[in-house]
Amino acid sequence: MGVKLNHYFTDSNAWFIRTNCPNSLKYYEREGISFTQDNDFDTMNAKSKGYERYSFGWTDPRGLFGTQGV
Repeated sequence: MGVKLNHYFTDSNAWFIRTNCPNSLKYYEREGISFTQDNDFDTMNAKSKGYERYSFGWTDPRGLFGTQGV
């Protein structure tokens, strides 16, 4: 366990507790990252892109407790 700090909270009264409930929070990598690139013949501009799909969720709601603050 231990303390973890989240710098992105917008309320100083917000808090969350992550429990030791096994397999409660899930991260699914639906499609791994892939990169492609192409060159425009007329302008000689190089284009590139990255693509990936992922999802977050839980299988046991006892894994996380918290409040958004006031």
